[in-house]
Amino acid sequence: MSAAAPDKPPTLALLASNLLALRALGNWTPLALAEQAQVTRRMIQLVEQGDVNASLKTVDKLARALGVTTASLLGAGPVARQETSSVIEEMLAQNLVS
Repeated sequence: MSAAAPDKPPTLALLASNLLALRALGNWTPLALAEQAQVTRRMIQLVEQGDVNASLKTVDKLARALGVTTASLLGAGPVARQETSSVIEEMLAQNLVS
């Protein structure tokens, strides 16, 4: 998968590159992220390619699954959520216990 093409709107390109980077950083497969965010795997692919104008609800679901703020997923640098326990922290804890 590649980041959004240069002729895509800048916001879609930022979303695509941030999603790709965070998914790679967290070692998430498209399917695992899709399941955690409760979206389809195809939606993950389309967003990463910059080929869909995802709803804010979808962007929020992706951000929550990745443990970042919704606004930062659309910006120049993702910012971690300040919730007491993020989804990623919970999953890491579960994986360490099992």
